[in-house]
Amino acid sequence: MEIQVNLVLQSKSGEERILYIAPDKSYVYTISLSEKDPLPTRMDFSKLVDDLNNGYYTKSENDPYAILMNPTAKYLEKHGSGVDAKWNLIKDIVENEPAIYDRVLRGEVMKELIERTKKSKTLIYRYLRFYWTGGKMKNALLSHYFKCGRPMKPGERKNIVNKVGRRSILAIANENSPEYLGVVIKKEDRVKMSASLAEWYKKNKRNSLEFVHEQMWHHHYLEKVFEGGELKEVPLPSYKVPTIDQLRYYYEQTEDYKKVLIAREGMRNYNLKYRPVLGNATRRAAGPGSIYEIDATVGDIYLISQVDRTKVIGRPVIYLVIDVFSRMIAGFYVGLEGPSWQGAMMALENAAINKVEFCAEYDIPIEDSQWPCRHMPEVLIGDRGELESKRADSITQFLGVVVKNEPPYRADWKGIVESSFKTVSTTIKKWAPGAVFPDFKQRGGKDYVLDAKLSLCGFIKMMIQFILYHNNNKVIKDYPIDTSMVPESVLPVPIQLWNWGIQNRSGHLKTFSRDIIRLNLLPSKKITTTRLGITFEGIHYKCDTLEKAGWFVKGDSRSAIMAYDRRSMNFIYVKTSDGLDYYKCSLQEKSDRFMDLSLEEIKMLQHEEKLALANYKDSQNLAKYKMNQEFKKIVQGEIDLSNQARERVDMTNREFKANTQENRAVARKVVQTNQAFDLGTESNQQIFVENHTHSEYIADDEEGEVKGMSLLDKLKRRKNKDSESGVENNDEE
Repeated sequence: MEIQVNLVLQSKSGEERILYIAPDKSYVYTISLSEKDPLPTRMDFSKLVDDLNNGYYTKSENDPYAILMNPTAKYLEKHGSGVDAKWNLIKDIVENEPAIYDRVLRGEVMKELIERTKKSKTLIYRYLRFYWTGGKMKNALLSHYFKCGRPMKPGERKNIVNKVGRRSILAIANENSPEYLGVVIKKEDRVKMSASLAEWYKKNKRNSLEFVHEQMWHHHYLEKVFEGGELKEVPLPSYKVPTIDQLRYYYEQTEDYKKVLIAREGMRNYNLKYRPVLGNATRRAAGPGSIYEIDATVGDIYLISQVDRTKVIGRPVIYLVIDVFSRMIAGFYVGLEGPSWQGAMMALENAAINKVEFCAEYDIPIEDSQWPCRHMPEVLIGDRGELESKRADSITQFLGVVVKNEPPYRADWKGIVESSFKTVSTTIKKWAPGAVFPDFKQRGGKDYVLDAKLSLCGFIKMMIQFILYHNNNKVIKDYPIDTSMVPESVLPVPIQLWNWGIQNRSGHLKTFSRDIIRLNLLPSKKITTTRLGITFEGIHYKCDTLEKAGWFVKGDSRSAIMAYDRRSMNFIYVKTSDGLDYYKCSLQEKSDRFMDLSLEEIKMLQHEEKLALANYKDSQNLAKYKMNQEFKKIVQGEIDLSNQARERVDMTNREFKANTQENRAVARKVVQTNQAFDLGTESNQQIFVENHTHSEYIADDEEGEVKGMSLLDKLKRRKNKDSESGVENNDEE
């Protein structure tokens, strides 16, 4: 087995990593990965070989620190802060091999480092151990949260005391009241959820999990209260009951989804609806537009408000888009939003528009030849920030721009745009009041906020002037001049490199209209239209053109990609299939309240509405519970009356179903008679006599009428009897 640095060796006493191998292979240094506070240990190389041959050591297949060698983007985002500071503290001493591994020599180095940095010995040793045990790489200094926690035994559950996960809207609104945090699921709760799923979900495919949750609430989570002098059972408040999400999570964790689907839908429907259905670019820029680099930084200057110059608005965020081949600054953006896709979107749009018109907006006249960049590139290179978002997919799909993201902590891979930021800072800040210099963090240092005088508009004007100088006059140091440029006396000035590239290395620039570029830079979302129009984030839109084209018809739902500008949600734009045209959709009347609001403001408004409904939920649920109880009483009362009536007349099922139409006509006549308007009377009491009619039916039977005679014939017969009786009474009078 070949012995290499960073090799992990397994023995009965634990794991060790090889840190250093002497050039003459006389000795090695290793460090334990199992001890609590390990330090490098020296070992003869020959002894290590013998131990490997004798089986004392074996090569470990799994490196316990592998996650640090190739960390995920999520882990880096969550735990990557502070890595640069840790690395800067120890980088000078860890490279001093093998002296750093020797205890005596290391002590001298540590003493000097502690005096120079004023950091504690314990802290420095902690970072050294991180670095050595993690494979001698910068990412080894990431926080070791992957080692936290005790391994769970098979079937073991965590003993959770406080509710974990996302807080409910009620918990957020009542953050000072712990009772609103919700329910921690215990054994008795799991029993109730299992019983509810078995009774109301697995047996009936028509029931949803929402219905199961409601029934579980109404049957298993009740409390006794006095109401109207009586002891009654009512549902517990929502914050004392497992949420629908907790029920859904329990279902997903404990049930086999496939088996439940088959049980609910049947094998035929499962097979029909639910079964699985599976069936470089080069780094070298070939010419202008071949590769653009984009990045953002926070400007070293404090700005004031354009509207009220007595208010400081903080430091701006600067985006630059630079052509790698010519070093032309193709576009830029200065704003107040933190580094985000919105800022990148504005910078890319600026790179693709006519700069004569853009500069005229700031009263700076230029010729087109001074800033001829109004194109999209073939390849766009950024970092794992804005361009890693799915929002960048549209410029690849519809504009043909290949998006590449460089690894984290490798700013040198975007060295061109990074160095340009430094140039911008050193050129502008010396002239700008409010510029920040290195002593601003030192105790007693100058407070540069008090010097702020420039507005955002003024700073943008300075940026334009700097870019014009950079593009047309600045000599690029160490630019690799192509041999074919020498005969034409091309200087390493961006505009000369650009013009030479256009003539000799053309074909890489892409030109689109401003609207199409904006359309494909805006964030997009897949939507499905219905007869109600287009709904996005609870906002409803309409489009007359699409309606005339046959969209929004019931039963003819269509999928499409729409773009939106979160800064104002008055309109959205449905893209055509090629992304080179669009349909403009406006707000429907029922969403007029969202006019001129940003998406964040709309979500805030919706949050307030949801909070109001959430506070009302318990009252609604109690009312529904009472309604359901009344339903049960009414239905049971009707059932008892109907059963008693049929028992009295000893009626067969055939007789019960007979003469339905005639019975309906009689009942309708009775209802119409009782409901007829009688104007001019003090009271118009309506008496519903269906039960009275039924009693007559029974009486007729008792008087010897033919059983089974239609209700209409009996009503006529009784009417005739009443008429005859009335005549006799008149005669007596």
